[in-house]
Amino acid sequence: MTNSWISLDEIVVAIWAYSSFPITHLLVGGGDNAVPLFFPLVAGAVALSFLTYRKPVIATVSPLVLLGVFLLNLSILASYLCNAQRYNWVFMGGNIASSLLLFFSLYLITTRIDLDIRKMLIVNSIFVNLLLPIVLVTAPVAWGRVNPPETPNYVAMMAMLAFIGALGVRSIIWAAALSALPLYSMVVLQSRDSLLVTAITLVITVGLWISRNRSNKRFVAYLLLGFCGALALCAALSLAGVPLIESIGQVFESLFMLNDKYRGISSGGSGRTDLWAAAVSLWEAQPVFGVGFKGHILLMPDQLPAHNAYIGMLADMGIAGLASYLLMVSPAIRFVFKPVKRFPEYPQWMTIIVTYILYGLFEFRAFSFGNTYSVVFMLIVFTCSRRTLDNKASLPGRVRVIGRQLSTSFENANKKV
Repeated sequence: MTNSWISLDEIVVAIWAYSSFPITHLLVGGGDNAVPLFFPLVAGAVALSFLTYRKPVIATVSPLVLLGVFLLNLSILASYLCNAQRYNWVFMGGNIASSLLLFFSLYLITTRIDLDIRKMLIVNSIFVNLLLPIVLVTAPVAWGRVNPPETPNYVAMMAMLAFIGALGVRSIIWAAALSALPLYSMVVLQSRDSLLVTAITLVITVGLWISRNRSNKRFVAYLLLGFCGALALCAALSLAGVPLIESIGQVFESLFMLNDKYRGISSGGSGRTDLWAAAVSLWEAQPVFGVGFKGHILLMPDQLPAHNAYIGMLADMGIAGLASYLLMVSPAIRFVFKPVKRFPEYPQWMTIIVTYILYGLFEFRAFSFGNTYSVVFMLIVFTCSRRTLDNKASLPGRVRVIGRQLSTSFENANKKV
């Protein structure tokens, strides 16, 4: 993956992951009909099959991930069998088939394509930047917030993913150009979850950048000089009477609306605490297999989602579903704690893993095949467990070992003679 050009593989995978965004905007909107989202899964599986048809298997997937996938799909099936009276066969069959198609595509990508996820995320960022202006211009404004039909949080989530992709660009100028519109979109959409995750992304990016350059004495000197200069500037402004801390606090409060009457802390985070309690009650009623995959929304107050991915999964598939999901993503969680220097792709992978897990604390997407963020996360889960089959590279080593063994045998034979 040393080639600087973006390959056809990265473009195809980016289109496959991204396609749910325009489909949701144009066809699904704020409605309940998610059938159009099934077609890119079928098209993606077909396209990836043709793309990888003549390619050899170059890697394997961890048995732990494959076991988690098997148990997760088994939990989906069991959750429907225990609640078959609630759902029609189209709903159940469509979700089961969608899950299988997603994992089939992920398996093909992981085992047959040497994918550069950084480049794939950059392509996705470009696609999102092309669609965001259309979404923002056509969306109405309600209560001072841009309110597209597919919900502000969904569009802001796509903007946040585009921002993560933009940070992977080598050029600072192009990175700034690709990240400007996503940042603006998250602010006008007033998505606090996406803004929080974006702030965490910046902290991770800056921290890893400092870690990579800490051996450079000149860089460390400039960093300390800048830090001390910033402290001196803040102290000077405070002594001059500039309300610096108050201004920062006001900006923070206006972005995250901590004291807002309807969306602040006093409201339980826009009613999230009440929804969490309702979802927990659904799980307590059916603790093992839940009320049915993607079904808890139908039983919630005002048919609102749980706004917590893990509580929502407990309500949907019970302990069986959540345990199998955690088993499946455990290699990705373990990857976060591995040494940075061993993996050149570490910054992008770690950012997606950490932010997705944190994002799930406030939104209901944990395992989903209808949004790009979830698909990209699952792709990284598979990639983190990938084991490359490098037979050619290991051949010289084996020849040397066999040669040494033969040489030793001949020497021993000569000694005996």
